[in-house]
Amino acid sequence: MLIETGWNRLLSQGLPGKDDLKALDRADAVILPQGCRKELYMLAREHCCYVFPNYGVRFQYPGKTGQSRLFSELMTPSPEQIVLEEDTAYSAGSLPFSYPFVIKGAWGGAGNNVILVKNKEEFEASRGKIYAWIKNGGCLAQEYVPAGGKSLRVVVIGRKFYSYWRINQQGGFYSNLSKGAVVCNNSFKNLENKAIDELRLFCRATGINLAGFDFLFSVEENDPRPLLLEINYCFGTRGLGGPDLFLGLLEKGIREWLAELF
Repeated sequence: MLIETGWNRLLSQGLPGKDDLKALDRADAVILPQGCRKELYMLAREHCCYVFPNYGVRFQYPGKTGQSRLFSELMTPSPEQIVLEEDTAYSAGSLPFSYPFVIKGAWGGAGNNVILVKNKEEFEASRGKIYAWIKNGGCLAQEYVPAGGKSLRVVVIGRKFYSYWRINQQGGFYSNLSKGAVVCNNSFKNLENKAIDELRLFCRATGINLAGFDFLFSVEENDPRPLLLEINYCFGTRGLGGPDLFLGLLEKGIREWLAELF
């Protein structure tokens, strides 16, 4: 166990039984695993006021299409995007973007289910994949931001923010570590600070206290604003120094959260 509490338990069936629910009713606070399911989270919130992590927004606005709606409602600076609907016959000229633009499935991480569409021919070739994504959880079209192969990851743990850059050294479209990008620290600190300032406001509004946020900055602007690309509730730890260091940061964040409550 990461933190020993008054009641630590593994749920063999995935959801709490009667004895578990009684213990939840008596609990001062509940700590759930990072990858907990919606059903478990909702039960914990139903029986206890204080639950870590705060995943209310995660399950209210699921997937990238849900996040798009959240960004719009909060007027969060992000790339222009629209959710594609199943009953609409899209054509190359029906989307509000000039080429290139990005098509993303609602689910998938590490750069999966994301394609850069450069021209009409590529759009037509991607049509089958687009409609498959629409039918299997959702799909959105997004403005392409020329970021020079760089993206900023900011990980929120409790009230602390940990940031690092992911850089495609060839300047390509993908800046995911799984696709060959490298971690770079102590670079572009002014841009990092701008993103963290925006993120503090976002987390205050949403209550999110455990997630990895990806930001883009346009290389075509002299003073680019941070554009929130997406939220990753389950994320890799390489940029934070590996799983052991991440677990140490997580334990610290949880203990600070408990100290604020009690």
